[in-house]
Amino acid sequence: MTYYPQVVSNHRRMRRILYVEDNEINAMVVDFMLQDQYHIHLAHKPLEALQYIETYNYDLILMDIHLGDVEINGIELSHIIWERKPASPPPIIILTAYHLYARKEEFLKDGFSDLLIKPLGKELLLKSISQVLGNCGCQQLP
Repeated sequence: MTYYPQVVSNHRRMRRILYVEDNEINAMVVDFMLQDQYHIHLAHKPLEALQYIETYNYDLILMDIHLGDVEINGIELSHIIWERKPASPPPIIILTAYHLYARKEEFLKDGFSDLLIKPLGKELLLKSISQVLGNCGCQQLP
């Protein structure tokens, strides 16, 4: 599932988010919550995410920690992305269904912008994205 740019009423481009998620239902739920405000690309596998990173510039990445039956997880994939884009790494919000909130400070020190626990509420997700994009120095281009 790949989504293409949409024109918004103020003629500014929508900020681009890469969502790395192996679960189709989770992907559809997040897409539904964000589709009116952000341009979403979905990658189901780490290799697909790396291909998108090489092709597009993202304002933000939403990264699931557990990516199904693959060799690397979302944490390891994030480190690969940071290595490939050292000059301008996009901020990454880590998502998990596991209760790792006690380790949030550890994730923030490791370079992640936020940690959210699934199931995600729309208000919390939008607030986190807004705070991260507001603090990352990203500029919305005309």
